[in-house]
Amino acid sequence: MPVAIETTTDLLREAAGHTVYLREDWDDDQEEQAHLYANTITWTAGPRIATAQLSWQYGVGLRQGEDAFDLVQRLRRLRHYVKIAIDQPDDADGNPVDPSKWYGVLEQDQTHPDGPFCDPEAADRQPSGKTAFTAYGLEVLLDRQKLCRAWVGDGTYIPAGGDIMMQEKEVGRGLTFNADDRGRPQPNRSHGRGPRGTYIFCESIGAGDETDWWSTRDILEYLVKYHMPTDHLGNQAITWKIDDLARIFYLPDRDQPKLRMHGRTVKQLLDRLLDRRRLLSYTIEVIEGEGEMETDLVVIRPFNFLDQALVWPDSGYLQRENCHQFTLDFDRALDLQTACHVTAAGQTYDQVRAVGAPILCCGTISGLDGTLVAGWDAAMQTAYNQGASLEADYPAADHRWERQERNAVVRAQESLRRVYSWFALPAEWDGKISTGGGGTAYLFPFDELERDPDNEQPWWQPAMRFERHLPLLTDHEYGGVHIAEETVVDNTPADQTAEFRPPYAVIKLADSPSGGTRYSEIEKIAMPSQVELYGDGTGRTFSASVRMQTDAPGIIVRVSGDYGQHAIAAWDFPPLECDEDPGPFDWRNDLAVTIAMRADWHVEEQYPEHLAAHPTDAARIMTIDAGRIAELHYVAPWTIVDLLDGSLVRTLNGGFVRDDRGLLKDLARVAYEWYGQERQTLDLTYRSAAEVLRIGDLITKIGADATEETIRTVVTQITVTLARTTDEIHTTQIKTQWAELDPLRLLD
Repeated sequence: MPVAIETTTDLLREAAGHTVYLREDWDDDQEEQAHLYANTITWTAGPRIATAQLSWQYGVGLRQGEDAFDLVQRLRRLRHYVKIAIDQPDDADGNPVDPSKWYGVLEQDQTHPDGPFCDPEAADRQPSGKTAFTAYGLEVLLDRQKLCRAWVGDGTYIPAGGDIMMQEKEVGRGLTFNADDRGRPQPNRSHGRGPRGTYIFCESIGAGDETDWWSTRDILEYLVKYHMPTDHLGNQAITWKIDDLARIFYLPDRDQPKLRMHGRTVKQLLDRLLDRRRLLSYTIEVIEGEGEMETDLVVIRPFNFLDQALVWPDSGYLQRENCHQFTLDFDRALDLQTACHVTAAGQTYDQVRAVGAPILCCGTISGLDGTLVAGWDAAMQTAYNQGASLEADYPAADHRWERQERNAVVRAQESLRRVYSWFALPAEWDGKISTGGGGTAYLFPFDELERDPDNEQPWWQPAMRFERHLPLLTDHEYGGVHIAEETVVDNTPADQTAEFRPPYAVIKLADSPSGGTRYSEIEKIAMPSQVELYGDGTGRTFSASVRMQTDAPGIIVRVSGDYGQHAIAAWDFPPLECDEDPGPFDWRNDLAVTIAMRADWHVEEQYPEHLAAHPTDAARIMTIDAGRIAELHYVAPWTIVDLLDGSLVRTLNGGFVRDDRGLLKDLARVAYEWYGQERQTLDLTYRSAAEVLRIGDLITKIGADATEETIRTVVTQITVTLARTTDEIHTTQIKTQWAELDPLRLLD
């Protein structure tokens, strides 16, 4: 329930004054600086840094409260800690209120000399003038040291304070949260906590009993314990902590952000984790030491911009609503100087479309059913078959080995590199693939996506390309009905990582003693090289490699060893009298290749499903480009996925091996819940330095009765300008903002 604030109707509400304190080291006692004045103090939300402007008058003069002229020296206190305490008026019951406080570091002085004061009785000239100091909030300390190390658990556990903690070791580089060394998402958080009470990195990566995913809460707790600023001896002189309530309420504990640490500062990591695009931010505060506390604590206080909870049903991801909600009634406030309320519809949308990657489709093509055709023309094939036989200096018939050498050189030349090597889809390909039994099926999932093959075309032919990898993982069993029934078996060894398989080319072993009914991966065809009865009877003496064409939907098969490319072209290649018999391998009847190709259609979802009637002519539709974060991987029926003792292993039904449509639906829904309503900002200026709101407070309503209006806006900046003369007044400017949600950053 929001707390109601009705600003004063009193004619006067002035803060009595302010006090500035300095100290060189954090543990030192604070020294009051009677004549160091604060002019402007600004509290902000991250990523901005709080600032304060102060002034110091030096030279010979009479200062306030003194009764004699004196010489005041320039104040040289850069890199000293500063505290500004602004007195507050009593509350409504007449009880005293603690001062409003600002903490920071003096980082810059700007001196304005007035010229020297010349004392006739003194030989030296005395400088006079004014120094303007700029101080930055304590968050600036978090931006001074780049991180280049991390702490890793070594898998052993030690007793610590009644608990069992993981032993830690320091490594000489900053690791990436939730990723391996190549940036691929992988859990790398320890399962147990380290000796400092937080999770640390794990020596191994990937899912397992000893690893887990880092959450935003885990990362921030780790940073506070292991990477806060240190002095020249490596000691942490300032004690930092996360606000206890904010840690529980605002820091997500079920997300999996991937965050590179090496070479970044703690503030850069904070700005990335607590990003307004994730509906999060933070501010820095200080809890002064009292009682048994020996030092002041610097507190990182996160907050969010939500007036209601944000939930991802599929993942369990949750952000609670902001628990510091207020309604503000300033209608009758006599100390209100200006008020500006802005409502913006420029970022309001009627529907959100979340679009992922182009749909990846996998299936098998072959020469037998006409889905794999020659990538060369008849003239090239004739030139290849003839070799050097038409040359005037072609060796005589009794020089058989010379003829073979001349033919081999001609057939290997660049102009004939395509012959029996480059294979492609037919020019008028209709989108169908082989089923192995004379029938066909579509490579694209028309039925599953309820699309019409007669009126919708998944591919624009000039842009078609085969992918370098299939949507099939190593050590997985996809055959039969495993895909359709979602029962794919994962045989990946423990502590190992599965990888995507390359295109899968098989060829019928036409020279096999078993009668040519068995198959081999074409890249492994030379495996029985020393086995008798294969090939010419002494074993196969050639091998082959496969790769995808770069600029067309096709494959390239390169044969090495005896015979040359025509070793797989028994039907097309009539051997010359000097050619060795290449054997019975024939790409037209024996070669099949499982390929993958991305469609022009992208996987996408939208929310709401249908656009509601709207008074404007042009509907506002927001599109979120999720890219490769969201995929849809389809494997067509009868796709060859493996071999079992030379027999083809096929899928019996089509199905999806990766389906992120649920994620896209959540992205669209979350974005619509945020951008489907208007957002507001508020800019108020009071004629006082009284504290009305804090950074991170959420204002839900302004006014009352007939002037009441619902808003949803968070305080992100408070600026107090202090009066220096009786002709001036204190002012407090309160600015609010909304956050520009990027749903993808919630997954980052």
